[in-house]
Amino acid sequence: MESTTTLTVAVIGTIATVVATLIAAGVALVRFGVWKGSVDTDRENFKAFMREVKEALQRLADRLPHEAATVGASPRRLTKLGERVAEDIGARVWSANVAEDLLEAVRGMQPYQVDRYCREHVRCDLSSDMKEQVDRCAYEQGLKRASVEDVLQVVLRLTLLARLEEGGTGGTASPAARRSAR
Repeated sequence: MESTTTLTVAVIGTIATVVATLIAAGVALVRFGVWKGSVDTDRENFKAFMREVKEALQRLADRLPHEAATVGASPRRLTKLGERVAEDIGARVWSANVAEDLLEAVRGMQPYQVDRYCREHVRCDLSSDMKEQVDRCAYEQGLKRASVEDVLQVVLRLTLLARLEEGGTGGTASPAARRSAR
């Protein structure tokens, strides 16, 4: 009888241990589930927070001034944006055509004088077609008209200075005479 009692106590002890282990495992699983749910909720809240931060930063970036089309170092030169603007409006083709008419007027000038002459030409003597291109480009790029004109000025200056260094390709006739001869 004692062996039966001992066996029964051992079986009951084993069952109690198994039940206690199962209860502990169940509690651990429930706590893990609650924790995982909490983490998932926190993660979703964090993602929503990050979306809000990203939108706020984008709004701030939209309010910042755009990149300049030219760099103010002397002599001024084009930035990457200025290169894109020059390509968009056909500034190099335009300057090659205009340079023929302006070459004699700038012959003998210093580079800074050529720059000033180009600025005045771009501000005052653009054709209506080029004015239209400047306005379109300024609108599409979100730039001020003066920034697009600065690009034309730099490209025209570079073209004229390059032609002068080559010895000039223009004749001695005035720009008006050359236009009428064409």
